[in-house]
Amino acid sequence: MAMAVENLTFKKIDMVTELGFVDVLKPVLDLKDYSHKASRISLVDFMTTEVSKQSKSSYCSATLEIEYPKMPHKRREEYTGKILQGPIFDGGKVTREVAYSARYTDDGKRFMWNF
Repeated sequence: MAMAVENLTFKKIDMVTELGFVDVLKPVLDLKDYSHKASRISLVDFMTTEVSKQSKSSYCSATLEIEYPKMPHKRREEYTGKILQGPIFDGGKVTREVAYSARYTDDGKRFMWNF
């Protein structure tokens, strides 16, 4: 389910809406909305992996941490009664390694990240 939500785009939502599957998709969108509001997201363990003097960029990695509180019982029952499991429902932390590049803007006043 997390993969399905992760690959969801507005174009796909529009297509599904036109086909009349809104009632089927609504619980997934509600769950995505809940998870964004309830979660705490942070980047930790930063590490520079390469520095390019030519592009004036640093290539780095970090650990993305997403921490979810335990979903309230009443809300969890909306999702087929306690059958679904995982951090969004049970609470807990999910981590994923991410790679990105970073560089200063030409005026040197801001720092830009590219994931």
